[in-house]
Amino acid sequence: MQYLIFIVVLLSFSLNAKGQEVEESPPYPSGFIRFQKNYQHGLLNKDKKVILRPIYDNVSDVSYGLIRAERNNKVGFFDTLGTLKIPFEYDVDTLNRIGSYYLQTEEHDSNGQLTKTTIWTAIDDNFVNFQEGRCAVIKNGKYGFIDTNNNIVLPVIYDAANNYYNGYAVVALGDKFGIIDTAGNFKIPCIYDLLLRGEYGRFYASLDREGFPNISLDELVEQVALRNRARPPLEFFYEQRRN
Repeated sequence: MQYLIFIVVLLSFSLNAKGQEVEESPPYPSGFIRFQKNYQHGLLNKDKKVILRPIYDNVSDVSYGLIRAERNNKVGFFDTLGTLKIPFEYDVDTLNRIGSYYLQTEEHDSNGQLTKTTIWTAIDDNFVNFQEGRCAVIKNGKYGFIDTNNNIVLPVIYDAANNYYNGYAVVALGDKFGIIDTAGNFKIPCIYDLLLRGEYGRFYASLDREGFPNISLDELVEQVALRNRARPPLEFFYEQRRN
C-alpha cells in the first residue's frame, strides 16, 4: 500500500510541474536566467532565486546593475534585487532599432565566385540594456538617452537610436541615419538611408541606394568628406528645419 501511495504522489507532482509550463532560457553572460511561464517572462539569479516574477513581456540581462523589463508596452528598469529603480515611463521600441545589428551571408557558385550577398538585421538581447553608462529610450515616438539614475543625458529628439558602442551611437533624424558622440555631436551627419552596427566597430551603410557592408567609422568619415566636396553638407538643412 505504501508503494502505491508513493506512485500516486509522484505522478501528481509531475503533472503539476508540467501544467505550469515553466521554460528556462540558457543563462545570460551574467549567470542570470530568463524563464517563461504562460508566455510571460521572469528572471532568476545565479542561485535560481526568483528576482522578477513571470509577469513581463520581456526581460534583459543585468547591465550596469540594472535589468530592463517590458510590460504593457512600457519599459522600466530593476536592480539585481528586483527593486524598481526606473519606472515604466518609456515606450517599447516597435521599430526594433535599440540593440539592432547586421549579419552578412554570402553565396558562391561551383567555381567559388561570389553570386549573392544578403544583409540580415537582428536584435542583440545583450545590447538592448545600458551600454557605456547610458541607454536609448523612447517617449512619444522620439528617442533619447538616459543614465543609470534616469537623468536624460541627451534629449528625446531622434527618430531612431541605437545604444552606444566605443563612444558612438547610430541615430536618425527623419528617415536618414548618422552617428553621434557622447556629447551628441555628429561624427557622421544624418545622410545615410540606413546605418547598422556590425562586429568589431564596423557598420553596414546604405547611401544613395548603394550598400557598403563592413565599413569602418573612419571610412564613413572619408565617404562623407568626398560627398561634401560635390554638394553642400546636409547638416545645414537640418539646422534650418530646427529653426
